[in-house]
Amino acid sequence: MFVRSVLSVSVLCLSLNCFASDPLDQLRTARASVAIPQLPTSDTQILNEIFARNLRKPARPESCPMISKQYSDIVEKIANIKALFRDSCGEEDPTRLDELFNGASAIQAELENVGVEAPAATPTTINGQQIGDVVQNINDIFLRGKCNFQDKSFLQNSADVILRFSQLGLLVPNSNGLVLSAGGIAMSSILNLIHSLFDKRFNFEQAADRQSFIKLNCAFYDIRSDIENSGFMDVVTQTHYNDAGDLAPVKAQLDAIAKGIEQQQKNFREAVEKAKEAFLATTLGNTPELKKVLTQAIAVLKADLADEGSTPANTRKLQVLLEMVKLREALTVGLQDFINRGLSDVAFLDNMALAELNKYDSTSAEFATLYAMPVGEYRDGVRSILLFHLERLLAQADKVRAAKLEAWLALEIDGATVKDYIAAVEKNMTTALAAVNENQKKSTIVADKLKRMTSTRDFTGRDDGTENIVSILSDYDKIVEQIYGKWGDEFLKFTAGGSIKSLKNFRREFDRFSDNHLVEGDIQTASDLSELERLQSCQNALPARRDWKLAQSLAQQGHDFVVTNKELFHTSTPRLFLSWTGDRAGIHGFRSRFERIREHFVSSLWAQEFLAGRPVNSDAMKLLERGDRLGRAMVEVIEDRSKATKIQELLERYKCNDIVVTD
Repeated sequence: MFVRSVLSVSVLCLSLNCFASDPLDQLRTARASVAIPQLPTSDTQILNEIFARNLRKPARPESCPMISKQYSDIVEKIANIKALFRDSCGEEDPTRLDELFNGASAIQAELENVGVEAPAATPTTINGQQIGDVVQNINDIFLRGKCNFQDKSFLQNSADVILRFSQLGLLVPNSNGLVLSAGGIAMSSILNLIHSLFDKRFNFEQAADRQSFIKLNCAFYDIRSDIENSGFMDVVTQTHYNDAGDLAPVKAQLDAIAKGIEQQQKNFREAVEKAKEAFLATTLGNTPELKKVLTQAIAVLKADLADEGSTPANTRKLQVLLEMVKLREALTVGLQDFINRGLSDVAFLDNMALAELNKYDSTSAEFATLYAMPVGEYRDGVRSILLFHLERLLAQADKVRAAKLEAWLALEIDGATVKDYIAAVEKNMTTALAAVNENQKKSTIVADKLKRMTSTRDFTGRDDGTENIVSILSDYDKIVEQIYGKWGDEFLKFTAGGSIKSLKNFRREFDRFSDNHLVEGDIQTASDLSELERLQSCQNALPARRDWKLAQSLAQQGHDFVVTNKELFHTSTPRLFLSWTGDRAGIHGFRSRFERIREHFVSSLWAQEFLAGRPVNSDAMKLLERGDRLGRAMVEVIEDRSKATKIQELLERYKCNDIVVTD
């Protein structure tokens, strides 16, 4: 009701033309008529509670590439994969490779058509079946085992493609407002390919393999978020039914508010345009009408008067004369007003233009002369002269209008310029609409999720996509086993172990550096040293700084990995024969992969507590003291930061990059 009343007032004001005559007063009235509707506080609380229960919105790990607003590299990556298949899979059918590339091109074209720069309140749907087919083709060719890849290009390009596709909104709209039709098919194919790639060997000593592993891990993270938000992993409860009922009326209110704001934007912009034209009319008169008739006359005079043509040239000349006779009076009146207002650039030329126009007075002797004039003489003489004047006048009219527009925007109104005054109102409406659109988008996601969940019936004969869900969960579990298993264990062993190893090198380098270049731990004054001594200090500082930075980066990669996958590292791990803890039978003293990964995860949590100065218990301290765990690496990196900072300060004070040793 509130939205409807606001709209009716604004529309009524426009229809009755109730603005004041002064342009600035018109602006004030337009601004006063803007009243942005709000969702009641109680409904806002209901909405936020529903979102909190039904939307998973974790912070995206820093190691994961942010969701792209451009997908232009998808076809390029697929083309690279096609070339790799062609060069490395000798027996592969060329037709299948062409289908692979053509499918990717179709996906690219669809993405470009829908546009992804401005997320809409209503999600845009693109074809997920095509994506599923492309990814499945890659996987099928890869798994046939006929390919001999000599480098890591296939792994890198596949990881890039998977990461891009996983950001497209497989089951729910992504942040760019895109969602796939048949998204479950696409997700199943992508999970299948991730599983296949994880099944192969990674060498974490190689940067390319580490980056590919991180990209696949991030893609799986995005897919897990999609699965959580889609609701098909959830068990329906009465709360879901309640949320579905409570959301519907609030969602309807959001739609009405969005329409109300859009209407107010339209009304305000129309009022601003009227105020602007009112201001321009006081100085420019009827210049817009003059521009219109100038444009018409120029088009007439530019008619083809060449000797060759479908009709005789003289006939075409006479048609030009006829049209100019019709336009002459409007041109003369408009131009005379233009001159009288002092808008001429060169008044003499404008008066000459009037004289040229008078030749088209059909009652004058000059017009009879034009009528009898040969086509070539008219075309290259009288016509070209008037055309010059009219084109010049059109440019001058645009120039003076632009100058007056600048003057309009610079006028003072209530302590601001007109430009800023208008922009402030626009910003308020745009910000309000963006917030409503975001809530509309979230409401659509949650409403679709709740509809799927609450409309499900147990054990019916209706096809509800169960087989697709089974396929997704099957591949999902296989990937979890690889992350919370072999490759997770290997990756954390490399990052945590590599970080601690690099810190040992750092300490050794720093001790030597301190002995040779610091005085009781302090940096010597640069002016007390020769350029050669400063240069030697700089040279010896750089290796130590690299070692600490490498240790920090490796620890960060390990931490990003456990943060990305924290929900996977549960305590319900298989009871393997070679076990370590508890009362289980077996050879004790060995940890399973699951136990090692979980210790990395738990130690990282305790490391953050310890570094924040919060108390940790004795068991936690024992874990942090283990020299091969991620938490220990994190603690040692921070403990050695002061030494690394000392090196950085020396490099800056000595201006190492500027040192030039002279004789």
